[in-house]
Amino acid sequence: WRDALECAESVLRSTYPDYQLVLVDNDSPDTSADNFIQWAEGTLTPPTPYASPLQDARLTSPKPLPYICYSREEALRGGDPAAERKRVEGTSAALARPVIFIRTGKNLGFAGGNNIALRMILQRNDAEYVWLLNPDMVVTPDTLSSLAEFASKQENASAVTGGIIQDYHRPGKILFYGGAKINSWQGTVSFIRKPEQIREMDYVSGGFLFTRAKHFRDISLL
Repeated sequence: WRDALECAESVLRSTYPDYQLVLVDNDSPDTSADNFIQWAEGTLTPPTPYASPLQDARLTSPKPLPYICYSREEALRGGDPAAERKRVEGTSAALARPVIFIRTGKNLGFAGGNNIALRMILQRNDAEYVWLLNPDMVVTPDTLSSLAEFASKQENASAVTGGIIQDYHRPGKILFYGGAKINSWQGTVSFIRKPEQIREMDYVSGGFLFTRAKHFRDISLL
């Protein structure tokens, strides 16, 4: 939960004007789900145990935050947008939409956890883009704006966009560019570590994946 809240804090510093943060708890065996609520209400400050030059990207946002909690069944029905609007009304938070917490009630794995959120988004049919982000990521304030701007300029409307993933403790060190290539003979993958290798990419990492929401309806979920 510490990593997840650090990730959430960095997303909440985004300069992009209209987005909604959805945090899925995949039946954590500890107090994570309750900690998320306390964090939103401002009674729990996310610890920053890791020394990193990315400190400025994870400064805490003003609390309390408007939020709403859904069970897996409620999320699959699309949630309650009317109730969400009421959560934002009369608050001083800069968020246009409340943070959504989904409790799956069961560990559904990486794909299953993401798919609960994706099914909710498709049911609501009010999002142009979806950004899947692993909870151990920290993003810079302009990341979301850059992704949306890049996607809007692509002639290929079905484009899937990844990101440049840097080392947490040494941000100047590139871990990989967007994704990896697959060796079908050996059954192995190798990350794209040089810009000139990007055209060899076979898949974009699901830990940082940005695309139009409609693609998950047209093609399928994870």
